[in-house]
Amino acid sequence: MDYYGIWDDVTLLAHPAVYIKDVFIKPSVRNRELVVEYTLANESSRDANVQLRAVVQDKNTNVLDLPTHRVSIVAGQAAKATVRQSWPGLRLWSHKDPYLYHLESALSTGDMKRTRFGFREFWIEGHEFFLNRRKIHLLATTSDGFFIAQICPGYVRRSAKRTRTNGCAKSTINEEHSGSGE
Repeated sequence: MDYYGIWDDVTLLAHPAVYIKDVFIKPSVRNRELVVEYTLANESSRDANVQLRAVVQDKNTNVLDLPTHRVSIVAGQAAKATVRQSWPGLRLWSHKDPYLYHLESALSTGDMKRTRFGFREFWIEGHEFFLNRRKIHLLATTSDGFFIAQICPGYVRRSAKRTRTNGCAKSTINEEHSGSGE
């Protein structure tokens, strides 16, 4: 029997000729501000002047209004717009508290986009990792667990060597006594 067609869920989106094509949310914990980069598209045959409004919501309550922008978009083209707003009283996202907000963006054409995000910032200073101004230690490893037959002393030694070569961890494996298994 042959099976053809769409097997997974499908979402069909309709939008006006002038619409929000992309939203890139860049929270900065260090600067206590929210920066949003928009790509607005104009698929019509006329130039468009639109108004862009955005608000951050926390459980359907508005908690931060972003500045309104007027944007000109040439017919058949896309335009970029960047919106920036300080935000001192925010709740940070973390792996222990994955708290999320929603950014609701709207154009005067009637197009609207709702984007979920967490307010967090990750960076590296030297060999230290930071999440939301706090030093964190990333203690994890991964392997191809589907191939249990490969788990032998030689495989473990090669895996540890790759990990060290890539600067990911210090190994405590004694290579002289790890077995031949190659």
